[in-house]
Amino acid sequence: MKTPVLLFTLAILSLSKPALADCGIDAMMAAIEAPLDSVQSVERDASDVKSTEGADWKIYRDKDGRLNTIIRTDYGETFRLETRLSVVNRKDYIIEEHHERYSNPIGDLLPKLPGENEAVRLPSYRIIKTYFFFCGGRAMMPQNYEPLPGEESYAAKAAELKRMMLDHPDIKEFTVGLVR
Repeated sequence: MKTPVLLFTLAILSLSKPALADCGIDAMMAAIEAPLDSVQSVERDASDVKSTEGADWKIYRDKDGRLNTIIRTDYGETFRLETRLSVVNRKDYIIEEHHERYSNPIGDLLPKLPGENEAVRLPSYRIIKTYFFFCGGRAMMPQNYEPLPGEESYAAKAAELKRMMLDHPDIKEFTVGLVR
């Protein structure tokens, strides 16, 4: 088996249907899944690096200059964390946290051939995606959301990511018109 183990967890749990209809959940999901190939981008280094491997921001604007998406990527030896803000309009937006974890350092992810009396050592590769929906600048709370072990509450995480993606000094100039 040459492929690392892939564990995919999607934490988007039953939001109430009337609230979703009012908020445009379909438009948010379309925005977060939209390719960014044809959108103009600006890149800059992050000023608050969490790892020696660094971090950066990518800001994508539509042809008319409106903010489309901001992506913050933090790199580490055994992880990559990508946080993506995609904007539907000035009051409705979505933030996706895409966390990749590796069991081995990034340069050591290929399976090792066993020596004599050794088992094959396969690395594991885990992806966890969590979506945070904001309607009128307020986080929509999923019903029956259960955090993963060691994970903070949905509301606390939504507030933390909103602050980072809307008010971080590195990119705040791009989010001025968004409802907080």
